[in-house]
Amino acid sequence: MSKNTNKSKIDLKFLQHYIGWTVLLTVFIFISNGANLLIPRILGDSIDNFSQNRDLYKLSPDIWLLVSIAIFVIFTTVLQTILSVYISERVAKDLRYSLIKKILAQPISFVEEKDSAELFTNITSDVEQVKDIISQGFASIFSALIILIGSVVLLFTINVRLALIAIISLPIIIAVFAFIFKNISKLFRSSQEIL
Repeated sequence: MSKNTNKSKIDLKFLQHYIGWTVLLTVFIFISNGANLLIPRILGDSIDNFSQNRDLYKLSPDIWLLVSIAIFVIFTTVLQTILSVYISERVAKDLRYSLIKKILAQPISFVEEKDSAELFTNITSDVEQVKDIISQGFASIFSALIILIGSVVLLFTINVRLALIAIISLPIIIAVFAFIFKNISKLFRSSQEIL
């Protein structure tokens, strides 16, 4: 029991140094996805206004607003990608350094017993997977949560009955994703054992 607790403390130690960057990344993800959620609302209002007035000139401000939001979303998404790659590369560097330090602290008999190619492959593979989770997983999970919550709020502002139907279908969607992730994690573990 204490071994698992110790491992989780070690894992958090590598992310502790980058809390400020992670908070900034979270802010960019939130802003980018929030702005992305505005686009359907503005587009819907523009279509409604045009269908009532049939005046293309009155659409001009909405078009400029949509273009501005699209440029803003692109900018924040690029910053979000740069930050997530920066954080993941720094954590990977720290993790590699720590692993090499631990290997060097082992007795010579330990190093002689282990196949150097296997040891190198395991270290490289594990560090790359941690790096991938940090650079892609964090942003994807947080973005999905923001889009999900924002979409539900947007649906309620548009049509309550439609929102209720969508919410009723959510448990089915969550169950399918849980099933997929459960099977993927089994495959992931088996590939780790092979390596």
